[in-house]
Amino acid sequence: MLQNLSFSIILAGPDAYIDEVYGKFGLTQADREWLRMDLTPRLLGEYAMGILYSPPASRHVFIKLEENALA
Repeated sequence: MLQNLSFSIILAGPDAYIDEVYGKFGLTQADREWLRMDLTPRLLGEYAMGILYSPPASRHVFIKLEENALA
């Protein structure tokens, strides 16, 4: 299924996860650093940092989480 999509959304996570997706998606060092940044306390829990990847380009994004998504 993933091969049929024209884009991927990569969310921030632990360093081991970031290192894995870094290689699989051919992300830049700037992309890697973006995924490692901490959110401000105001945004924490409401937004997730991520990358919208649509080959050959990537875009740094904030993904708004649904209120009950973490429940």
